[in-house]
Amino acid sequence: MSEKLPTMEKHENHYFQHEGKVIEDPHFKHVMALTLDPTSDYRRGVLRCITSRTGDPGVKGNVDRSELHLVSGNSSEHFEVGKRLDLKNADEIVAELDGEEWDFLGLEDPDIIIDPDTGLMHLYFTMPFKSVDPTKEEGIVHLGHAVGKDLDSLEMTMPAIRGDLKNGAKELSVAPKSKSGIRHNLVESSIVEDGVYYSTVRVADAEDLGQPWKLGETIFHQKEMGIKWADGHASPAALFSRDFIDVGDGKML
Repeated sequence: MSEKLPTMEKHENHYFQHEGKVIEDPHFKHVMALTLDPTSDYRRGVLRCITSRTGDPGVKGNVDRSELHLVSGNSSEHFEVGKRLDLKNADEIVAELDGEEWDFLGLEDPDIIIDPDTGLMHLYFTMPFKSVDPTKEEGIVHLGHAVGKDLDSLEMTMPAIRGDLKNGAKELSVAPKSKSGIRHNLVESSIVEDGVYYSTVRVADAEDLGQPWKLGETIFHQKEMGIKWADGHASPAALFSRDFIDVGDGKML
């Protein structure tokens, strides 16, 4: 145990930190959750822009209202924020999901997925609603969906996963098809136990990327696993294909 561990060498020629910000816009103080369109050689994409903020993030009572905006750039080092993303049929879908007891907070956290079978673009996003009753902390979170040939022809459909007071879904990780042709995707969901809110990771099965998904079992719950450092929050990350992580016989990244 007395042997020294090798030190990490700094390879300045292999990486560098970009000076300044990749995205700055005078109209929005807070922007986040960039997703890029692979069919545009990653030169176009969608960004979440916070239009107003009440309270402090992470503190009870905080409310962010958001819009999705198009972005474009000539390199991965700089993108400019463009017009708000126009999703056909959005007003009708929101009106059907909304109601007198709910306040729609806008679209958040976009993800672009290109269906390899059809070539269609699927855009997924978070659709949060909060109770209009100020004495209630209740909310509903849907995993929204839009589909089209490209960013300029997207049409909103009913949510891929329609949430309720006990079940919600957002921030997906799309899985490759299983042998049975089903994608066992992952989403962030939630549960309240003894008055404590926990984010969890659940399976969401999809036979078709454009049709509603089936919300399944919880596969990660920090309380049950005793992982205190997660602090109540968990989101699924990307699922890498085997040809990406398998770097040779007996080796894996």
